[in-house]
Amino acid sequence: MPFDGSVVNSIVHELNDKLVNGKIEKIYQPEKDELIISVRSFRETYKLLLSASSTYPKVHLTEKNKSNPAAPPSFCMLLRKHLLGGRI
Repeated sequence: MPFDGSVVNSIVHELNDKLVNGKIEKIYQPEKDELIISVRSFRETYKLLLSASSTYPKVHLTEKNKSNPAAPPSFCMLLRKHLLGGRI
């Protein structure tokens, strides 16, 4: 499925309902092209999955736990430095 305007519109509505005014608590990078951002909003914690895969790019909320590398990659550390504690 192409990542076109109607798909982006649906994603925006789903994420606005759950993540607006949420606080970024944790950031993980389980794979080289994937990030999981833990956001606390409305007394619930949501996991936002961002994938830049060339075959299947995606952005959605997830419940799955993925294993993380023992040492986080440098990009993940950079995101943690600048985004942890921030508000959406």
